[in-house]
Amino acid sequence: MSVLKPKNQSLELIFLKTVSDTGKQALETRRFKNLKGDAAPDAIMSVAKAIAGISLGSFSQYQVTVSSELAEA
Repeated sequence: MSVLKPKNQSLELIFLKTVSDTGKQALETRRFKNLKGDAAPDAIMSVAKAIAGISLGSFSQYQVTVSSELAEA
């Protein structure tokens, strides 16, 4: 049997930078690396909301990227 062991996570906050005349959106991403692999989702959301609240620009969405190690159990 194999298992996934969380190693680390990164948090991405995506902001709406501009909208063209044709309606196409230009997005800008701010990435915060090296979150603990076992960080609780509620804690990550609290940090993300705090950062988005003090940032300039129109906030669009949050994303979390998880890096895991595949190992045999």
